[in-house]
Amino acid sequence: MIVDQGGFAVLLRRHRIRLQLTQEKLAERAGVSSRSIGEMERGRSPRTRTVELLAVGLELAGDERDEFLGAGRALF
Repeated sequence: MIVDQGGFAVLLRRHRIRLQLTQEKLAERAGVSSRSIGEMERGRSPRTRTVELLAVGLELAGDERDEFLGAGRALF
């Protein structure tokens, strides 16, 4: 397991809070577990597919989506 030094974890939390979503609500929207969201916000590296699902759940588009996906991919 690679540990995120802050980039992806910070983006994930920032976007979630901007949409006023709990970890549980985002998990529902993205089709992942709330436990996984919590772990990723604490620095655990996500899987590629999880990053893509989160981008959809967070309704990211354009540059924000590119930045988010790039931060997630940087961990692989």
